[in-house]
Amino acid sequence: MATLTQREQECLIRIAAGMGNREIGKELFLSADTVKSHLGAVYKKLGAKDRANAVWLAIEAGHLEPKLPGRWTWSHPGGAV
Repeated sequence: MATLTQREQECLIRIAAGMGNREIGKELFLSADTVKSHLGAVYKKLGAKDRANAVWLAIEAGHLEPKLPGRWTWSHPGGAV
C-alpha cells in the first residue's frame, strides 16, 4: 500500500472527525486549497472515491483508530497505509 505523508495523515484524521477543509486548514495553518490538494493525494494513494471511502479504507487497513469520541489516531508508525 502507498505511504501517506505526515500532512496527509493529519488531514485524514481530521476528516474522520468530521472536519471540513476550512476547519482543517485553520487547525493546521494551511489554506483550504492546500488541504484539498493533500486530500486528493490521499484519495489517489488509497484508491478512495471520496472522504468517507478514504476513512473507511484506512480503518479497514487498521491504520486509523478511534480513541475518544470525535478523536482519531494514526496507528501505523512510519505512515504506511
